[in-house]
Amino acid sequence: VRCVQETEDTDFISLQRSMGFTLLKRVSSNLIHGKSLMDISFPITISDTNTLLDIAVMPFRYAEDFIQPLVQYSDPIERFKKIMAFIVATLHIGISQKKPSNSLLGETLNARIGNLKVYAEQITPTYSAFLVVGNEFRIYGSKQIVAHTYTNSAKVDNLGKTIIEINGPYPGKYQYNYQAVEIEGTVIGSRVFKFAGNINIKDLTNKLYGQIRINPYKSGFLGSLFSSSEFREDHVKAFITKNKALLKDKSASVFESDEILSVMEGYWIENFGSNGCLYWDINRTDPAPAINSSQTVLPSDSRKRKDLLAMIDGKLEEAETIREELENQEGKDSKLRAVSYTHLTLPTKAQVQISVVA
Repeated sequence: VRCVQETEDTDFISLQRSMGFTLLKRVSSNLIHGKSLMDISFPITISDTNTLLDIAVMPFRYAEDFIQPLVQYSDPIERFKKIMAFIVATLHIGISQKKPSNSLLGETLNARIGNLKVYAEQITPTYSAFLVVGNEFRIYGSKQIVAHTYTNSAKVDNLGKTIIEINGPYPGKYQYNYQAVEIEGTVIGSRVFKFAGNINIKDLTNKLYGQIRINPYKSGFLGSLFSSSEFREDHVKAFITKNKALLKDKSASVFESDEILSVMEGYWIENFGSNGCLYWDINRTDPAPAINSSQTVLPSDSRKRKDLLAMIDGKLEEAETIREELENQEGKDSKLRAVSYTHLTLPTKAQVQISVVA
């Protein structure tokens, strides 16, 4: 096992790799026309029916089990540890060989995860905003996915942040960032998923700080030639502190600091705990069922996209045609917005002041 695991879906990987020449032509066409790599339209055959909006909210399938009980938690350290366990538990959810379908600007998602109400919207061509509402808590934020491709690998940066607000007798507010994803073997060799980087968490109410490090004892390239780590690549280790400066300490010795209030450890595909107590075990805690559509959805909802409906019905050629029409229309709309913005006259500072006084 290497992180998630080396995939056994060899047929689908072969299909992805056979699309390499097609994608190369599309990249060349985009560069000729002055477009960015983010504008590339991937073939339907290697796309998922899940959209970027689905991916943005899918990790919260654990929210009801982890966050709801925290309404009654008065101990800030114990609550913080549960928040970190929740974050680690969500890492494995939503990982797929298929590329999620791009959400169109203005596309929405109105759904339920268990008893939680879920809302999401594509607010810019690259940013997804979301809101999850539970009993005495809510989770909201935004996410931007930025992809970088290399010779035989890819890296996906997840920009943005998530905020958890807990009400009830012990109100609290937490904020955390996302982690990057690294994919090996995009062209040849074994396909391997890895998470990279650190996840910083802030308890904005109690002024506590935490950091989750993924593969914290990883050696550099030269170091790996002479020694091997005793830990797996999905190893995670975390700490809680009152000293914000420790978040910038990249050394492994930070875990031994006298200013560390608590240390947690585990593997993001198995479990996570502290002092012999498991706060999350993948074999004991099941996430809520997959996202279910609400009874009432807007015309802009993802579940009403004709290309996705055709994909679900197995009509891939029809889905490809519809998607091209949707993306062409979105491109035209984008150009119209750009022209409108260049002719937009903003009020002067004096005009704004007059308006406020009036």
